[in-house]
Amino acid sequence: MTLLSNLIIPLKISINTIILFLILYINHYVLHIEFSFDRLEEYFVFLNVQLFFFKSLLHFGFYIISDKNTDVDNINNDSSLLGRLIVSIIGLIIGWGLLHFIFVLFGANLMDNFFKTTTFSLFLSLLVLYDITFEYNSVNVLKIVLDMDILFKTVDNSENDSSLLNKKTTTNTQLYLYITMIITLIGTWMGAFVIPLDWDRWWQPFPISSFFASVMFFFMSQGLLLIYFIILLLIRSILKSKQI
Repeated sequence: MTLLSNLIIPLKISINTIILFLILYINHYVLHIEFSFDRLEEYFVFLNVQLFFFKSLLHFGFYIISDKNTDVDNINNDSSLLGRLIVSIIGLIIGWGLLHFIFVLFGANLMDNFFKTTTFSLFLSLLVLYDITFEYNSVNVLKIVLDMDILFKTVDNSENDSSLLNKKTTTNTQLYLYITMIITLIGTWMGAFVIPLDWDRWWQPFPISSFFASVMFFFMSQGLLLIYFIILLLIRSILKSKQI
């Protein structure tokens, strides 16, 4: 495997983390965009537009760098960049609706604060599902999300990306995507624990508490994954040097 192919996932993790951090930092400290419950919809709309733009650029860049050499089980590996973007956007929208439905199912009011819930749902879909639908090149979000058994398969670090087709192994890209999604969604769920408490804090109402928790857990997942893949690269380098 080339040095570039080994660094693809650590680079994705680093750039994804930096993008979200810079967007949040600039919005708050440079643009002074108000973050309050009354103006939450406006904040999320602006945040979602920024996140969609920069994540799309990221997908475009890595698509060109990797020369379509993804290591996930795509429906159509030979699709064009435009085709993949269209498919991933459709998947993003489906995931948006699915997350909104789940929030309502877990207690979010269907009508009151509808726009707050739906804009937060879009943010979460952009944060964790947009990358998955692009890598898989599939709009079947529910099937992809429920394919959790990949976490219990042997991780295949070989150069042959088609090894996933035997369904007995999982790839580093899948591991990265699913760990990010699971930890971020767990954080979102845990953020709702403070809602019924009588602390009377401005950050308690949904979806503010879940937003903060999802961002914190997203950063945590990226940090853990970055450490894991750096250690993996070091181990590979040591083993390779011993073989020489």
